[in-house]
Amino acid sequence: MPEDSFVSFTIVQLTDSYAVLKNQDENIGNILWPLNKLPSGARQGDEIKLGPENKGIHTEQQYQMMRKLLEDLVN
Repeated sequence: MPEDSFVSFTIVQLTDSYAVLKNQDENIGNILWPLNKLPSGARQGDEIKLGPENKGIHTEQQYQMMRKLLEDLVN
């Protein structure tokens, strides 16, 4: 998958059930991410990259899913 398909986030806080992820772009803001979806051993201050996962979904379906995700993040 192309490198520009991923968005970098920094783990700024960890709780019992989720992590607070921050992107450098203030328009994206912070997102809450389930701890069980983080890489093993991830710690506060670590940088992680999030991107689409291909599970046999066709390109148009991927586009629609990513568009909805981005709209949800912005709104």
